[in-house]
Amino acid sequence: MKTRILILSILFVLSLVSARAADVTRIAGVWQWTPKDQTVTIKADGTCTSTYNVTGTWKYVGVTNRYDTYEIKWSSGFVDTLLLNKDASLLMGTNQYGEQVSSFTRIK
Repeated sequence: MKTRILILSILFVLSLVSARAADVTRIAGVWQWTPKDQTVTIKADGTCTSTYNVTGTWKYVGVTNRYDTYEIKWSSGFVDTLLLNKDASLLMGTNQYGEQVSSFTRIK
């Protein structure tokens, strides 16, 4: 009986992990950085580009306060930690210096 409960528990946890893994590319799209006039394209393949001629790579970090959390490492040396809201329409976060880099709005 204990073995059966353990197996069912493991299967349940694995199903949750698989469901979450399928969501990590929700960040992909074209975003408007504000207040600066900058557009950032985040691709599902883990890369991103900016209209400021900067490139970067992103990775899924996990869940923070019920928000999907991502990290973008830019070729300029900045590292942004961003939270994605539930409907994937807004990004908010800070860079490695604690400066706010939020109010990103999805364009596409």
